Amino acid sequence: MQLNLSGDQSANIKQYLNVIIGLEKSFESKVVWFINSV
Repeated sequence: MQLNLSGDQSANIKQYLNVIIGLEKSFESKVVWFINSV
């Protein structure tokens, strides 16, 4: 994924960070679910 470093650089970085944070949260919830189900 390439970041567009033009005028709306900050908006693209925020979007990228939101994707990363979303992936981490979904991964954490899966880990918690797995631990609880064991």
